[in-house]
Amino acid sequence: MLDIEGVVLHKIISDKDLDNFSKLRSNFFTSLYKPIFRLLNNYYLKIGDVPSFDDLIVANRDPNILESIYALQLLSTPDVATEHAVSALIDKYMQDSTLDGIAKILNKITISDTSEIKQQIGNLMLELDSKLNTDENLIYANQVSIFEEPEVSESKKVPTGISNWIDANVGGFFEEDLVLIGGYRGSGKSVVCANVVVNQYLQGNVGVYFTIEMTGQETFGRMMSILSQVRYSKIKLNKLHPEDDLALVKCRANMFDNADDLVDQYLEHKDKFKFERELNNTKHLKRDNQIIIVDDRELTIPTIDFTIQKLKAVHGDSLRVVVVDYVNQVSLGSSNGDMYDWKDQLTVSKQLKNIARKHRVTMVSPYQIDESGAARLSKGILDACDLALILNQEEGGMVFSCSKSRASKSTFKCKVGFTPDTLTIDPVEIPLEAEKEEEEKPSKKSKFSKAKLGDDDI
Repeated sequence: MLDIEGVVLHKIISDKDLDNFSKLRSNFFTSLYKPIFRLLNNYYLKIGDVPSFDDLIVANRDPNILESIYALQLLSTPDVATEHAVSALIDKYMQDSTLDGIAKILNKITISDTSEIKQQIGNLMLELDSKLNTDENLIYANQVSIFEEPEVSESKKVPTGISNWIDANVGGFFEEDLVLIGGYRGSGKSVVCANVVVNQYLQGNVGVYFTIEMTGQETFGRMMSILSQVRYSKIKLNKLHPEDDLALVKCRANMFDNADDLVDQYLEHKDKFKFERELNNTKHLKRDNQIIIVDDRELTIPTIDFTIQKLKAVHGDSLRVVVVDYVNQVSLGSSNGDMYDWKDQLTVSKQLKNIARKHRVTMVSPYQIDESGAARLSKGILDACDLALILNQEEGGMVFSCSKSRASKSTFKCKVGFTPDTLTIDPVEIPLEAEKEEEEKPSKKSKFSKAKLGDDDI
């Protein structure tokens, strides 16, 4: 039987092959060869080069490993390219790891329910993906372009719909970005997220909302209030007037193909329950213009990844924005994880960013801030994000203060309108108080004063 681990190490050491060495990981090797790989890796970290057999012999201090090095040096290897041997080693590791993972799932399958089985499969996929993360995309200068056609650069922008100022001056959100929205408890973070998804729907796209603390019904009720402009309190308390019923009927019908006839019938019979039964039973949702809610109190990173993968397969590029409400409540999915541990929080944030890049979506997630305005539980959650906004409600609207931005300077601040009754954010900019005061001051320009340079002048 071919000793694939020995063949790979022998060829890499004999040829001092850095290219193929960079593809290897310690976990690819069994206990027989793992010590040699570690010695090889430590040598590289110190010297910056792949060692020869003589180099390894000199660097080694363990007589047991020395015997293994001599045996490896004498190993007879087949006439096969090193890259093919490395590929075969990685395939073997993947096969063995997959079989081990499936065996563990099978051992528990008779005592697991449907959700637990799905969770275990999702965890296995995530674990294999992290263990096998060996590919590097090398990008040379002759493989990319710095100049893009306007339609290409515009296609990467994702209008927020919640702030015309951010959309115009920052570009909105961007494909593959992680956007974190910070605020105190009750500051309106979830309301902002509901508006983000609603605006994706109004733009003709698919918006996905993962909810943990609120029920799916409550989340959908909030979105229907924003869409219909019916007071949310009326929807929640089920105290709707006939005009409210009609507004909600029209909004519901717009979510389905060819449902205008049911609206016309409703205007005759006025039975909203009959309307909704016939709508759900006889009409089809618009394929690529939907609001999708995932209600999961035990939400984990593997679940988010697996769900987006399924939805992307159906809706493709129509799915552009995913909301996870909220980052402090997501767990990693491992049995020993702790969602309130700062290290786990940091990893959750990083994994959300990875999922955004993997599926080419914008990931939006609120987080809690403490009294100082910093991220509660883990300040490190902002490390992975591309845009961090702090939310504050003020009289007449909401204020977004940017604490981090990779697309622009990170000091901007803007205010938008907000109607609490219908939970609706008006994206039109409202001048901040300081700006109003400046506008109201009489102009006193000295002939000796210097003009200020704007961003375009720098």
